Amino acid sequence: MSEFSFFYSSYIISHETANSQFLRTNIIYVRRKLEGCELELRDTVIEVIEKGLRGHFTHRDSFDIVGGLTHEQALKATSVDLFSSWEILYHIIYWQGLILEAVRTDEMDWRQAIDKHWPSRDEESENKWDILVERFKGGIADAIKLLHEVDLTAPMKTLRNDPTLRAFAILAQHNSYHLGQIVINRKANGTWEYQD
Repeated sequence: MSEFSFFYSSYIISHETANSQFLRTNIIYVRRKLEGCELELRDTVIEVIEKGLRGHFTHRDSFDIVGGLTHEQALKATSVDLFSSWEILYHIIYWQGLILEAVRTDEMDWRQAIDKHWPSRDEESENKWDILVERFKGGIADAIKLLHEVDLTAPMKTLRNDPTLRAFAILAQHNSYHLGQIVINRKANGTWEYQD
């Protein structure tokens, strides 16, 4: 091997080593940056869903909407063909529980669930308004706790393999829609004390 060949091959080897070390270092750096972005994005998504469950930026605070009613006031519907606030909150709690169960398990019979999602008159005496409010608040707390614990990108067998995040988005949207109905009932019945 000539002196030139030796120096040239030494230069190439050291240059390739330096380049591969540089690439390896940059790949590690980029990977860490991406992981940081994923964590940042996850935190943002969790914050948005959590605020949606509590009613921030969508309507009044969820707990304020259901607070301050007596059982008798909650049973009063605005007309015979509309649901009372009591029935609506019962429905919210029912679906809240089912959605959280779907996140926690791998099997769910949605057809059976749909048959029972509105209460019967017999259940009114067993589930006083204050009890329903506490169950609602407990369900929101459970949802927020679970939201922080699960992989939001994992497919859910109980929801057509959609990401787990979709279950929480459905829960926030469903609650928001029906809480709006409770506000309408309260306004119509004169039990809404908040200024718009």
